[in-house]
Formats: sequence, structure tokens, C-alpha cells
Amino acid sequence: MKPFGIKNNHINKAQDNNSKNNKSYTTKNIGTKKPAAIKQTQAEQSDWFYMSTTDVKISDIAACLEEAGYTELDLWEDMGVLQVELAGKFSIDFEHFTTPFKDPLDKAFIESRKIQTIYTITLQKGNFYNLRMVMSKILDKWEGIVCADTADFEPVYDKNRLKADS
Repeated sequence: MKPFGIKNNHINKAQDNNSKNNKSYTTKNIGTKKPAAIKQTQAEQSDWFYMSTTDVKISDIAACLEEAGYTELDLWEDMGVLQVELAGKFSIDFEHFTTPFKDPLDKAFIESRKIQTIYTITLQKGNFYNLRMVMSKILDKWEGIVCADTADFEPVYDKNRLKADS
């Protein structure tokens, strides 16, 4: 049975943690702030967050992207991981983020925006254009923001800013 009613897909569900496609993912260094003087440009930034005000499952994101024409998707639903393969050997990886932030400023940022779901996003440097394209599809479907994995989460993109900067 093919998930989401897909006819010619490349969505794979790993059954265990020994899959050869498992990746090591990095997340925000909880409690450790990056110095503001070392801020990276969008093109250099490779670690991001997708934060949503609604409950968004990783399988929902996979289905949304498949509907949008992305066919090279690797989904590890039990681990909360999705890899989106793009042209030019680029990829964008999503991982469900469940570790609570310890920093009071981080907590305040999350609470003030009423965030319910967080995914870390990892991509190759110089791949911000592709991130904008993928995230615009997701933000069209679910309210939320894309923000950098930096001390102050800047830059922060909502649906309108993400499209305006395209």
C-alpha cells in the first residue's frame, strides 16, 4: 500500500534505526548562545526552524510536498524525519524537535507566538532559494514561521515575508 495515494513515489519508511539513510541532525545548542557578531547571511545559514501554531505531523508535511510536485521524499515517520531531495544533489531535512528550550528568552519567543509544533531544518549552505520554495508550500497550508537557528532566531520569515524576499 502506497502512502498518500501516490502512484510513482520515492517516499520510504525506515523500520529501524539501522537504515543506511539515517543522518545525524544538529539542533539548537540549548542554553548556549551564538555570538551576535558571527551572524551568517541567509545563503550561509544551514540550520533553521519551522515553527507552527498548529499541530503539524511529519507525514502531513510529506503529503503537502508530494501534492506540490516534490517526488523525491524519504520519510521516517516513527522518527519524525523527512528528507526532501532536490535537483543538483541538494536536500532539505526536517526533524521533529521535541527538546524544550531552556533559555527564558527562547521560551518567551515560542510562547509569544503560540507555537505548538517545531521542526529543525537542515540544508546545504547556499540552498536558501530551495528552502524558500519548499517552505512557501508548507506555509500556504499551515500558519507558522521559518527562523534561523541563531541566538535571537533572526531572520524570521512568515508566509508574506518569505514570498516577498523571493
